[in-house]
Amino acid sequence: MQPDANPGRPAVDPASPDWLGRWSDRAEIRDSGLWNVDHVARGYEPKFLEVLERYVRTGSGPNGSKMKKVKASGTTPPNPPSN
Repeated sequence: MQPDANPGRPAVDPASPDWLGRWSDRAEIRDSGLWNVDHVARGYEPKFLEVLERYVRTGSGPNGSKMKKVKASGTTPPNPPSN
């Protein structure tokens, strides 16, 4: 079975024409538009996505515990020391 990120439907975010994966020696990478094709053809538990969405939306984890907010870094790396 060929892995497909969106089976039977048009690609939501197709790979660009110059994507390096188009030249892969593995057909499943070329055809799927994904570098990591491990487990793509496996089924999943839809309930998991519902639970994950609720956690993300509410900021709560299992048992109502609050998840720690993480601030995005926006900083640039320091300049290397000059000699």
